Amino acid sequence: LESSTRIVAVTPSLIDARFAQTEGRKFPVKLSGSYTVADNYRMRAPQVVPDSIVINAPAAVLDTMQWVYAVIEDKQNLTDTLEETLSLELPLGVKATPSKVKVMIPVAQYVEKMFRQVEVQVINEPSNRHLVIFPYSVGLTCLVDFEHYRDISPENFLVSVNYDSLQS
Repeated sequence: LESSTRIVAVTPSLIDARFAQTEGRKFPVKLSGSYTVADNYRMRAPQVVPDSIVINAPAAVLDTMQWVYAVIEDKQNLTDTLEETLSLELPLGVKATPSKVKVMIPVAQYVEKMFRQVEVQVINEPSNRHLVIFPYSVGLTCLVDFEHYRDISPENFLVSVNYDSLQS
């Protein structure tokens, strides 16, 4: 500044500075919020990256924490995979590294697939016995991720009767 410059006021008039000795500990991240999928859709386990965060806070605060929450706003009737960057819910004076996480909630459409004849197999049958079962095959219905509809066959399933569980 020039020597003829005069300071009349400083804004803000009050500067609040706080400090505390802190420690750092690693905590797992959990999702907080509500999210649902539309009919005929299913949700797989949400993925959080990173799945744990280093928290710097006074020891008294760290001793009361078990995890850190990433807050997701309510999402209803999802029909597509959700990807968001979320802030963390932290008490006053607590610092997180990193301060945000990426969340992906995989959502896929499911369809019903029916098999008319899946053979019923006998397990644990003694070699000196032969169990005849009726019916020898059953119908089976399952929900399949639409992507894998053509990959599923009756051979992917085992329908069985355990000989040991039958009463004499």
